[in-house]
Amino acid sequence: MPAWFPFVYAAGAVFALLILAQNAAIVAAPTGRAQVYQQLTAGGVPAGEQFGFFLAYAITFSALPAIGAGLHGLAFYGLRGRRRWGWAAAVLVAGLWSLLLIGIPFLHTLLKPSTRRAYGLD
Repeated sequence: MPAWFPFVYAAGAVFALLILAQNAAIVAAPTGRAQVYQQLTAGGVPAGEQFGFFLAYAITFSALPAIGAGLHGLAFYGLRGRRRWGWAAAVLVAGLWSLLLIGIPFLHTLLKPSTRRAYGLD
């Protein structure tokens, strides 16, 4: 496994934290909330249901980036320390990214016999 490989996961954690910060700013700022409510109104959501939609938006777009940052960080530290759990976290993250075709090369590298042997999985 290349020495730079774990740092891709560190970059993924930073990317997820940036998305989390942007979404938190939208939820926290009155103008951001007003824009979300305006989009809900334009989408035809009744006024009585808009708070529920906003709450679902706030929870979803806060929790998903936080979970993604946590998994990327876990993979980074686990791969750097050559731990089994780090390999497993990296495979999980690469598998999820492969749904967008981005993680396929990383998943291939992680599943090679030499990489599995390095983490004591064979």
